[in-house]
Amino acid sequence: MAPVTMQSLLAIIERCVAHRVRLFTILFVVYGLAGCMAAAVLMPPFANIDEGVHFVRADAISLGGLVGVRQSASSAGGIIHRKLRLVIGTIHPIVSDLNKRIDWDTENRTFAITWDVRSDQGSSSIGYVAFPTTAFYPPYSYLSDVVGILLGRAFDLTIAATLLLARAVGSITYVAIGAFAIAGAGEAAPLLFSVLLLPTAIAQGGSASQDSFLFALAALVASLTLAGLRDQTLVDRRRMLVLCVAIGMLVTARPPYLPLAVLPLLLRGQTIWLRLACSLAIVMVCILWSTLMAAFVAVPVVVEGGVSDVPHQAVQLLLHPVSFVSLVVQTLGSTAYRKYVEFVGLGFWWLPHEYYVAAGCILVLATMLCMVSPHRGGWWPQSAAMLGVIGSAAALIFVACYLFTRPDAPEIVGVQGRYFIPLALLIPGVLPAIPMRDKNLLALPLAVIALFPIISIPTLLYAVVWRFYLAT
Repeated sequence: MAPVTMQSLLAIIERCVAHRVRLFTILFVVYGLAGCMAAAVLMPPFANIDEGVHFVRADAISLGGLVGVRQSASSAGGIIHRKLRLVIGTIHPIVSDLNKRIDWDTENRTFAITWDVRSDQGSSSIGYVAFPTTAFYPPYSYLSDVVGILLGRAFDLTIAATLLLARAVGSITYVAIGAFAIAGAGEAAPLLFSVLLLPTAIAQGGSASQDSFLFALAALVASLTLAGLRDQTLVDRRRMLVLCVAIGMLVTARPPYLPLAVLPLLLRGQTIWLRLACSLAIVMVCILWSTLMAAFVAVPVVVEGGVSDVPHQAVQLLLHPVSFVSLVVQTLGSTAYRKYVEFVGLGFWWLPHEYYVAAGCILVLATMLCMVSPHRGGWWPQSAAMLGVIGSAAALIFVACYLFTRPDAPEIVGVQGRYFIPLALLIPGVLPAIPMRDKNLLALPLAVIALFPIISIPTLLYAVVWRFYLAT
């Protein structure tokens, strides 16, 4: 019986390894829904990074304000429900202070505020509110939030309950797009699986933030691109169209990702002229949207130590590029680990130091597994171009943040670790393909990656409960 049992075990292992992409897709749906939904419920209202200003933007869109409005030289925003500001104002002093916790009184007061048609004084409950940091974002980034808001108002839910509903809709959207991306990622599935289930990704996926949609969209872009690099016959016109639309939506929401417009050129499934037209179309759409927003919506915003002066910083960048490079090096030298912490788990208070070490090992392991491929030709012809795309997009992130940094700042401010998550998903396109005869050797590392969220997600949820609810 022992040889038969061992043979059966080996057969199961071989079958799991052969169908690892399908298994990772199924596991992502289970982990993703459980993690995002739990985070959506446990996280206090507007406690996620920048969730308040994003939800305000979504409320303006739900009232018909598809584009933000510049009311004056220093104010840009739109028409929203005024009581939304009351909810944010009630909870913000607590969630923004590491020494404070949520009590039942605050929770009850927060969840008691409703969407009133008329305010207590009899005046209109809607009016203009400034939200300059999100006024210029495209409306499609907030589709799930808008659906949640419309449903919440239709069922007469309170504002906080509507936020939970919007988070739930966003979680389902995040998991659905992410699962589709993993299913088509091939050898890159372990890395997409690992990155999309990081605490940062789970927390943002279960939030009413633009990042929930952008992370999933970036995974879809990575999946379609890496599939095209792996097997050129997969890139038919339909896939190319989906890829171009996804990249266009991503770069208009975050212009520093504009180098991703080069990706269609790397896929030789279509003629060079069609690929060139696709790339140019993405660039033109991004430039057009950014120009219109800069001309009619964008205003100076408050930054650390003062107000942004984009024209001055742009001139400085053109006249003194060496100083900019020096500032980037200085910024990385003093904040590199902090950026990694933000990439993995949002902030130092979230998770223990040991977790960040373990998560880093999982990411390295998942990246190495991406190189195991039956395609002997590998991806070498496109590796340099892909590396250039990732590197130039990372550089533009620093450029964009530099433009909003005060002139005398000692380092570039505003560079968030989560901004690099979409770029990390493209790393398999830089790596060579390494054939492996005995695929059963992959069983153990694949199992470690597949089981890590069992530790990762509860650790995140406990950190949320400890941070916001447990007594100090």
